[in-house]
Amino acid sequence: MTELEKKLDGLRKAHEAGILDEGTYQSLVADAQDGVTANIEGSGSSAQAGQTAVAAGAGGAAVAGNVEGDVNIDNRTFVQPEQPNPKTAAGALKVYRRLLASSCGNLPLRGIDIGASDPTSEGKKMELAQVYVDLDTTTTVPKGNQGKWPNPTYPAGLSTGDTEEQRALSTLQAVIGCNRAVILGDPGSGKTTFLNHLCLCLAAHSLEPKAGWHARLKGWPKNRARIIPIQVVLRDFARATSDKGKAQARHLWDFIVSRLKDQDLQGAVKPLREAVDKGKAIFFLDGLDEMPTDEQRVFVREAIEKFANSHSECQFVVTCRTLSYQEKEWQLDNFPSFQLAALDKEKIKTFIEAWYKELARVGTVQADRAKGLSAKLSEAVGRSELRPLAPNPLLLTVMSLVHAHKGRLPDARALLYEDTIDILLWRWEELKADTGEDAPIVRQLLLDCGRSEVDLKRALASLAFDAHRSGGSEGQEKLADISENQLLTGPLQPASHEKPGLGQRHHLRGQAPRWASHREGEWYLHLPASDFSGIHGRLSPGLAQ
Repeated sequence: MTELEKKLDGLRKAHEAGILDEGTYQSLVADAQDGVTANIEGSGSSAQAGQTAVAAGAGGAAVAGNVEGDVNIDNRTFVQPEQPNPKTAAGALKVYRRLLASSCGNLPLRGIDIGASDPTSEGKKMELAQVYVDLDTTTTVPKGNQGKWPNPTYPAGLSTGDTEEQRALSTLQAVIGCNRAVILGDPGSGKTTFLNHLCLCLAAHSLEPKAGWHARLKGWPKNRARIIPIQVVLRDFARATSDKGKAQARHLWDFIVSRLKDQDLQGAVKPLREAVDKGKAIFFLDGLDEMPTDEQRVFVREAIEKFANSHSECQFVVTCRTLSYQEKEWQLDNFPSFQLAALDKEKIKTFIEAWYKELARVGTVQADRAKGLSAKLSEAVGRSELRPLAPNPLLLTVMSLVHAHKGRLPDARALLYEDTIDILLWRWEELKADTGEDAPIVRQLLLDCGRSEVDLKRALASLAFDAHRSGGSEGQEKLADISENQLLTGPLQPASHEKPGLGQRHHLRGQAPRWASHREGEWYLHLPASDFSGIHGRLSPGLAQ
């Protein structure tokens, strides 16, 4: 390990121990990388860490074990912050915010990234804030409009005319301008990531008001900077309240309370409720479309509407798949909706540069190679075969992972799909499956059917061929459909040719909202017909010929 690497590692440990706030940490890292020496030492001439003393060499930095007491860095003393008392209202809220910031702060790459999936790995985690790219909506406004609309419910002043020069309305500005908003997007378009980043910045700003978190939220009102974020995953809410009868406003709050108690945060219930009653909370309700049944969909929608009407001074942000929200029974009353725009060239470039800079920070790639790798990835995603995929944040992330692991991207979309299928079908599935509550993962369902992974790929190849054949001529981006029944009588059809069991159907419906839409009582998978052709070609080369 080089002297610089030792120094950066010492700073990181001090940051993780809570001795350095985010702003100071980033500043010292920048100084170290610019050649400024940073000495970290404890009460004596070496770093005191419990029973362990670690000395740094000249210009080095060393922090080990559990750091206690004050720490001196470049003759500046940093005081170890006091641990909050969870028995007080202020202490309980601080613990709550810390948990939020921790849960939202890292990229959820376990299940996607091979290294991140290794439970024995002690590698550094990639931070969301370091790679996040601001998202735009398809709504346009005059360039002079900063998204500060006077009406708290409806975004007055939006314009689609051509009398003034127009610009895209950012997703953040859409939320700033509305007390209620629904963020719509295609699979992988960044809906959940947007909520996580906003939640992270709001929670972290209250913990570290001088660390620059508020500055990351361009245009966010200062008088709302300490608003308390409350996250709800709606599929979990639906599952927990499936037997509650008619939806009431209290059902949503009761679910939030139960989750707080599950996390040993019961001390935060009262101060959170007080904040809600005063209109000092913002609710992030993620995945309105992820309801397996019509009954759950109606229940969740009505519970949200009633709770929002009962707490009209609070702010509410809901996410949903675009196709699902086209049906009137999914739509929320008095919730303006905004469609996420695809990433443009500049945002794609910004993400790739930030991606490799962050990989260098966590030690996945060497710092002196990051710039070159970033340029190679930018060139690769600009190729005609891969260019249509890059504007989707999830697919761009997958391509970035493949590139980071292999040092290159395949020349054809079909070859990239081979890696993508492995990532999304198997590793992502393992990430999404909770222990004990969710339905069995795909491999277990295949075992229940007496089928293997090879059988699944063969069946998917056949379905892809049919979808491509019915989806339009070569080169068209027309959507082709695969219905739920086609999947259940193909990949998940038991080897004994019995009818698929409820386990297969419930699991498929539980997963379907992540990649499909619901209509006429059935779920449908949508992909461009040309994409099905690529998938089919990789899964079954013989049949493709």
